[in-house]
Amino acid sequence: MNKRCTFLIRIGYISLVIIVLLSIIGCSDNNNDKPKGGLLPDADLWFLETASSLRVIAWNQMTEQEQSRIVGDWREAEVTIAQWSDVPLKQTKVEPEVIYKVTFNTALDALLGPIGIYFDAVTKTIVGYDVRE
Repeated sequence: MNKRCTFLIRIGYISLVIIVLLSIIGCSDNNNDKPKGGLLPDADLWFLETASSLRVIAWNQMTEQEQSRIVGDWREAEVTIAQWSDVPLKQTKVEPEVIYKVTFNTALDALLGPIGIYFDAVTKTIVGYDVRE
């Protein structure tokens, strides 16, 4: 009986240790949905990188006169998703799947409106412009 009691006590301790370990592991804060170290999720990071590169492409294709009339930092120009039907001056007949619009505010916005340049999100090529009247 003594050996049997010792065996049952050992099994009890082992079971207790296993239950405690499983409780600790099961209750750990392993939330994969939260960004780690303050990093953005992949989709947000991709959009920020794409938006930044589109701003550079748009800036580089503008004339010096247009660049001189930009109000604020051109590197912070608004980048939004647009529809093909939103593009007033189309530069291509092929409709891109996803379109981004880069909008630069200028000193002449009240008179002409902002500068709007549309891009194919995949190829990063210009597909159209806003009308400035």
